[in-house]
Amino acid sequence: MGNRPVISKEQVLEAAYGIAATSGLGALSIRAVASACGVAIGTVYHSYPTKTELVNDVVARFWREAFFDRMSIASDAGDIDFIEFCQQLSGEMARALEEFRSDFPDGLAALGAYDLDIAHQREAESFAHAQRGLRAALERDPAIDHAALVGPLAPELLCSLVWETMLDAARHKKPLDETLFALLRGALYS
Repeated sequence: MGNRPVISKEQVLEAAYGIAATSGLGALSIRAVASACGVAIGTVYHSYPTKTELVNDVVARFWREAFFDRMSIASDAGDIDFIEFCQQLSGEMARALEEFRSDFPDGLAALGAYDLDIAHQREAESFAHAQRGLRAALERDPAIDHAALVGPLAPELLCSLVWETMLDAARHKKPLDETLFALLRGALYS
């Protein structure tokens, strides 16, 4: 037997991510990834026993690259301006969606029911992390009138609204978040 190429799980994921970025999630297959990596199909299955696992890691990587790393800034930094943090995050999400493919979120709908359910679970985990990061940024902003963060402006409700608006704005390429940020600046800052 000849020498078989050795490839890491990260290299497989990199190739899969590249395929999804250029051709959409619908084009993602074990065969396409094996071809892109120059390895046998079995080599890809060694790293990813199912296509579902591969798709889920591609989805997780997309959202991680879109905003996940920024969330550490919310908890590691000193004082932070909540609105500026949100504006930067919103811009990064919009750029990530543009770079990956504008149809990425819609491409999830092309997955089978089981694959779609798992992909949505991975998204939900990422989105929950994002909302925790928003809450940390909100709590770290010393200029906010924290006494105003009650009732409908309670941190968890507010951060959920901010996240959903930013996500919707990024997905639909609309400046909805700028309106929200202007309203928040007026409502939260004295």
